[in-house]
Amino acid sequence: EKTYLLGYNVEKEGFRYYLLHKIKDAKILDEYFDKDEKFDLKNYLSNSFGVYQEKPMKIKLLFSEKVKDAIKDYNLHPTQKIKQNPDGTTTVLLEAGGRYEICWHLFRWGDNVKILEPQELKDTYNELLKNAMKQI
Repeated sequence: EKTYLLGYNVEKEGFRYYLLHKIKDAKILDEYFDKDEKFDLKNYLSNSFGVYQEKPMKIKLLFSEKVKDAIKDYNLHPTQKIKQNPDGTTTVLLEAGGRYEICWHLFRWGDNVKILEPQELKDTYNELLKNAMKQI
């Protein structure tokens, strides 16, 4: 887990994430900037899962009955909607980009999570699994 600072990079004319542990020489300057009143941090962050800014996709996950107590209070993403199913499984719907980071996070749940939608996320998950298996 890493901690980032989100800041506007004037040279690149866009927002960038900066790893806090790599900031070595911070200085307080007398300069200031005018806040962009149109910028909404909550909206900016809700489009991504972690730090990857990609086009958001509609995601549907199915968690096994084994983790129903853990997942009911777990915050995967601000847009999530959780539904307890009659068979004890839990369906989670969310909308976010950052398919690699989503997959990396889902690995934590092992065989207790199944990606139902979208196919693009399933394909990325399978690709990462195949690549990991090459290391064994």
